[in-house]
Amino acid sequence: MKKLLVIVLPLALAVGCAHHRDANMGSPDTGTAAQTGKSSSQLSSYDMRFIKEASQGGLAEVQMGQIASQNGESQAVKALGQKLVQDHTAANSELSQIAASKGVDLPKDLDTKHQKELEHFTAAKGGDFDRMFQKHAIADHQKDIRKFQEAAEKASDPEIRAFAQKQLPILQQHLSMAKEAAVGNASGAVSPNSGSSSSTSGSSSSTSGSSNFDPSTSRGSQQTVPPTSGNQPGSPSTTPSTSPSSGQ
Repeated sequence: MKKLLVIVLPLALAVGCAHHRDANMGSPDTGTAAQTGKSSSQLSSYDMRFIKEASQGGLAEVQMGQIASQNGESQAVKALGQKLVQDHTAANSELSQIAASKGVDLPKDLDTKHQKELEHFTAAKGGDFDRMFQKHAIADHQKDIRKFQEAAEKASDPEIRAFAQKQLPILQQHLSMAKEAAVGNASGAVSPNSGSSSSTSGSSSSTSGSSNFDPSTSRGSQQTVPPTSGNQPGSPSTTPSTSPSSGQ
């Protein structure tokens, strides 16, 4: 009897352990999936690249808007700067929440490339800054609109597609404001120059008129010179030469 127990007990323990191990292998590891936050959604390489570029661009636009509000000269530039700060701050917050739900932690600081771009603008002031800022804002928003239009169609994740679609009209509004500011700056710069050119033209006309008058005066004086030139010393006198011949 004792020999039978010795044989049966180890067999029972071995069967129980094997059953427990098989059961654990078949069950999902929900704890690990919950910790990573990536079990239900894995971003594609395109989606990951888009949200990282959009995040860096949004951070740069916020800082650019702050600089425009301080260094800008025209009210249109200052207004656009304030609009950039307001809209891109909200967009950055929304994008960070979307990325976090996908298990992606977006950087909070600008990369070296965008920092160097901003350095060119911090030193500029007044009209010089306005021209630089307007040119940059137009080119940058045209590029961003193309990227967001592409993401609105090609992004795999539905939340990222919706984010891109939502931001498109906002970016287009920024582009319109930048173009209007550039037109206003150009018209303001042309007016003083055109006035000065008109005055210059007027002065040229008056100068031209005076130069037309002088030659006529000079010709008139030349016509009166010959009668008086005979009285000048050293000039041949016609009276003495005719006087002796008349006496003969």
